[in-house]
Amino acid sequence: METRKRRSPVIPFGWSVHPEDTKLLIEHDEEQDALAYVREISETTSIRKLADVLRSLTGRKVSPR
Repeated sequence: METRKRRSPVIPFGWSVHPEDTKLLIEHDEEQDALAYVREISETTSIRKLADVLRSLTGRKVSPR
């Protein structure tokens, strides 16, 4: 599981706060899998549809911007 330094109060999609150190982020497996799937279909799918796919796979609201 990959970790990285937390740089902002906003947690990026695909990451979650490390349970032992709030200054670190760890990969969120379900969201990382959803991102990988969206990357696969991104060339043939609209941005709005990609946001809908991420929302349906993870339950997390994503803006199409």
